[in-house]
Amino acid sequence: MTHEFNSPYEVAVEVYGAFMEECVMKHVIFDVVGSESNNRSNKIDRRTIRLISISGKGGWSQNQKLATRWQNNNNISLLDHVLSVGRGALMFWLHDNYDEKISEKDKETIIRVAFSVVCIAFLHDIDKDLQLGRNDDISASAIEERMKRYGIDAFLKKRGINISSSAMQNYIEHVEGTQACKNPPATDYDRLIAEACPYVELADKLDGTFASLDKGKGIDGVVKMLERWPLLQSDYLKRWEKIEIHDHLHFFLLDRFHEALSNTCSDLTGFRPLIEIVHDGNFLCLIPKAESEKIKEKALDRFIDELPFKLRFSANNRFTCKFVGAEASWIACKNAMAPTNWNSGNKEFPKLLALKREIAESNQEEIEKLFELAHIRHTWGGLDSKSTSATVRPAFECPEGDQWDFEIDPVHTLLLLTVVLNHAYLKKQESKKVTINSDYRERELLTLMQSEERHIPEFIVNLHDGRSRRVLVALWTVSEIQKLYSYDSKEAKSILNSVVSSNGLVGRWIEGTDEYLGISCQIPDEAGEIKRALRQRFSAYTSGTMVIPYDTDEYSKRCILSNEPVSKFRNVDASSNAHGIKVSAFSGRDGRNDHLASSKSDTHLSIVSRAELILRQKAQGNSSGSLPPLISSPTSTGLFGGLVFENENSEESLSLYDFSRLDHKEGKVYEGLACQTKRIRVARLESMPTKEQDIVAFLHRTAVAAQRLGRPIHIFRGMPYRHPAILFFDAIPSWLAKLIGGNSLRIEQLPNAITKLELYKNISQANGLGIEWARKLADPKNELGALCVAWVHSLNRDNSKNSHVWYNIRVQTHDHARNIICIDEKGNTMKLKNNTHPLVRLAWLATQIQKRRYKSASSNKQLLCWTISMKFILNAKFMLKDENFTENDRDALILGIASSLEEELKRKGDAAAIKHRGKKTLSEGCLEYAMHFVNEVWPQIFQSKDPPSTQRRIAKAIYRFALLESYRERGVPESTEDGVPEDDLMT
Repeated sequence: MTHEFNSPYEVAVEVYGAFMEECVMKHVIFDVVGSESNNRSNKIDRRTIRLISISGKGGWSQNQKLATRWQNNNNISLLDHVLSVGRGALMFWLHDNYDEKISEKDKETIIRVAFSVVCIAFLHDIDKDLQLGRNDDISASAIEERMKRYGIDAFLKKRGINISSSAMQNYIEHVEGTQACKNPPATDYDRLIAEACPYVELADKLDGTFASLDKGKGIDGVVKMLERWPLLQSDYLKRWEKIEIHDHLHFFLLDRFHEALSNTCSDLTGFRPLIEIVHDGNFLCLIPKAESEKIKEKALDRFIDELPFKLRFSANNRFTCKFVGAEASWIACKNAMAPTNWNSGNKEFPKLLALKREIAESNQEEIEKLFELAHIRHTWGGLDSKSTSATVRPAFECPEGDQWDFEIDPVHTLLLLTVVLNHAYLKKQESKKVTINSDYRERELLTLMQSEERHIPEFIVNLHDGRSRRVLVALWTVSEIQKLYSYDSKEAKSILNSVVSSNGLVGRWIEGTDEYLGISCQIPDEAGEIKRALRQRFSAYTSGTMVIPYDTDEYSKRCILSNEPVSKFRNVDASSNAHGIKVSAFSGRDGRNDHLASSKSDTHLSIVSRAELILRQKAQGNSSGSLPPLISSPTSTGLFGGLVFENENSEESLSLYDFSRLDHKEGKVYEGLACQTKRIRVARLESMPTKEQDIVAFLHRTAVAAQRLGRPIHIFRGMPYRHPAILFFDAIPSWLAKLIGGNSLRIEQLPNAITKLELYKNISQANGLGIEWARKLADPKNELGALCVAWVHSLNRDNSKNSHVWYNIRVQTHDHARNIICIDEKGNTMKLKNNTHPLVRLAWLATQIQKRRYKSASSNKQLLCWTISMKFILNAKFMLKDENFTENDRDALILGIASSLEEELKRKGDAAAIKHRGKKTLSEGCLEYAMHFVNEVWPQIFQSKDPPSTQRRIAKAIYRFALLESYRERGVPESTEDGVPEDDLMT
C-alpha cells in the first residue's frame, strides 16, 4: 500500500477528514435529542445533536459546587471538545513521528496509529457522554455501545485495525487521570497505540487550559504548557508566538486578516495555526515562533492584496454620476461597468439612464426605436406616476442572444459611455492643462459620428436638459454601431474603437491628453489610501506597538464610529458606501455643526472605519441598514481549528432567521453539523429591535441558533468582553433575564430557556394578551395569574389562523400553572383540596355544587357560581361601605349569595350530582361556597372593593383554571349535555 503524503499535515487532513465523513457526518449527526413533530420530507430535522447538548467544558449543574467550579471555563460542547482534542493529538503525534523519508512499512504503521488516535480522542470523555460522575467506573459494554453508535468500530475495521472495547477502555485510562489503572490490559492491547495516548492527554490539557479564565491559563497558559511539556520531540511545535488584536469596531476586517494569516501559515509551515479565533471583539492566534515574522509579513501582504476595494461608479439621487473609490484608468473604468457588476442587481444602474419625465413622454416612440435598434431590452419606470423623472432599466442581455463579436457588448458600452459623458466636473487648479466638461465631451462625440456620416436625430439635438440629452446621445451612438454591425462588422468595429477604446474618445477622456486633463485626475485614490492605512494599522497590531491614527498630522475632526482623530476631508457623502452611516448622522461631539440652524453635513469617518463599513455594505448586498450590535460567534474553534476547512474551504453567512427556518424552499437553512465543515458567519448584520415584544422574539431566535450551532453567540450593545457562556446578552431587559435565569446561559440551560422564550414570544405577540402579560410572568406575585389568563385566552382559539400557536400557549401555560398550584413550598406534590390559595379553594368548593361542563361549553356556563357571587356582592357593596355594617349584615350577605347560587343551579339544571357532594346537601354546599367567598376571597383578593378590570380578569382566570383542574382531580365526569365526555381537558 503506497502513501503519497508529503507532510504530517497532509496525513492529518486525510485521517481527520475520513473520520468526519464516516463517523461524525454519518452517525453522530443522527444521534439527536427530543421528538420531531413534523414528518414532512421537505423539512429538515431541527432536533439538537446529542453531543452538542452536553458540555465538554464549562457546563452547568444544579449541584452548586459543580456549577461554581465550571463557571470560570468557556462553555464548549462535548462534540467541539473531543474533535478539538482529536485534531491536536493527530497533529502533535504525526509531527513527531511521520516523515516522508521513512520506509513505506513505517508509514503504514504510523498512519494506522493515527486512525486509532482520533478515535481514542473522540471517546476519551465518554464519562461525560454517559452522564457519569468524575470518578465513576466506565464499563467495557458502555464503550462498545458507543463505538457502534458512532460507527467507530466499522471505521477501524475498514482499515484493518482491531480495537476491542476492553482495549479502548485501557487507552482511555491512559488519557484520563481519574480512570487510570482501573482495569487489566486487554488481550489486544497495542503498545504502539498506547504510546500515542499521551499526545491525546496533551491535547486534552491544552484545550482545557485555553478554555479556562483562571489566572495563568488561557492562550498564555497554552504557550507555557507546550514549552515545558517533555513529550514533544520537535522544538518547532514547542514554541509559539501569540498574536492578539483587540478591535471590536472592525470585525469584518479582522475576519479577513484572520483568513489571510491562517492561509499564509498553512502555505509557509505546512499546517494551520495552533489556535485561531475571532470572538468577543478579539482576535487570538498562535503561529510557530520560528516562522512568525515571515508569516506576519506575508499574511499582511495577502490581506491587503485580497481586499475588494476598487474603482466603482456612483449615481446619487440627483443623477449626478462619477467614478469613485480608487485610482482611475481606462481599464479600471471599463471594469467598473463590467457585467459582473450590473448582474448583481446594483441599484444605481437605473439612475444612469434616468430621463426627465416630460422628455420620455413626448419622445417615447423615438426612444423605443433607439433601444430596438441597439438590441437592448428595457423597461420604463415613472411614466405613469407623478415623479419628476422616468427611469429606463435595460435588461442586461440581448433578446436574440446576438452579442457583438467585440470585446465589449452593447449594454456595457451604453453604461460606460453614459457615465463618462455625464461625469461630474471638478475644476483642477494644480495643472496648467485645461479640464474638459460634459459639454465638450458631447461635442467631440457628435463631431466624430458626423465624420462617419452618422447624423443624430433632431429630437435629441433640440433637448435643453443636458444630462437627458447626453443619455440619449450615448443610446443613439450604440444603436448606430449596432445597426452598422448587422451588415458591416468591420466598419462597426472601427467606429466602436474610435469611441470606446483606450485610444478612442472614452480612453482619452479618462486618462487625458497633452492638451487637457482626464477624468482620472479628478478621482482620489481612496482604495490605495485605505490599503496604506490598513497596512499601518495591522502592522502595529501584529508587532504589538501602539496604533497611531492615520490622520494624526492633520486632524481636526473625530470619527463618528471610533472617535479617533481624522482629517476634515474624511466627511461622509452619498458615494461613501458606508453601511448604516448617514450624511447627517448626529454624534454630539465638540466642534461639530449639530444644531438646527446649520444644514451643513459634518459626519466624518476614519479611513479604517470607512473600509470596515464598505465591507459591511458589500455583505449586506448594497441594501441600506442601521449599524448592528456586535453579535459575536467564532467561525473556528479549538486546536488546529483550520484543519476543518482544508477539505471544504467555503464560507457562508447565516442570519438568526436561517436557524429558525426548516424548509429549503423558504430560503437558507442550517443543517446538521455545517459549522464543522465550513466557516459560518452568524448574524453579522442583524439589527437589534427596539420594542420589547420584538426583543423577546429576537432572543428566542438567538437561543435556537446557539443550540443548533453548538457554538457561543454573544450580543453586545456596549464594549464587548470575553464571556464564558454559550449565550450572552449584555443589554437584556431585567424582567426577561429573571424569566430565563439571567443574561448568560450554559448549554444545559438552553432547552428550558428556549421553551420559556417561545411561550413569552407567543404571549407578547398574541391578540388580547401582549407584552404586558409576558412581563407579568416575571413577577412571582403575578406569575400564576398571567399564566391562567393566557391559558384561558387560548382555550377557545383552536380554529383560529394561528391555532398551533394557541395550542402551544395552552399546553405550556397549563403545565407551568399546574406546577405552581400543585407543588408546596418543600417541592412536594399536593392535592388541590389542600391548597390554601383563596381562589383555588373556592374553585374546589364549586366542584361540589356545580355540574362539570364539557370543555367546549361557554365560559359563562363554566363560571356560573363565580358570576352569581360577583354580581350579588357588587350589587350589595353599598352595604359593605356602611359604617354600621355588622356581622348580622355579613351573615345576610352570605345567605343571599348562597340562596342565589342554589336557586340558579337548580333552575338551570347545573347542580352537581349528589354523589359528588359527599354527605352535604346542595344548600350546605352553596352556603360553604358563599362563606368562603365573602370571608376569604372578597377581602384577600379584592381588598373588599370593586376590583379594576385587570385584577378581575386575573382572579377569574385563576378560578377557572383551578375549577377545571379540581374536577379532573376529583374524577368528576363531564356532562353529556354539551357533547361527548372527555376526561382529560388537555387532549
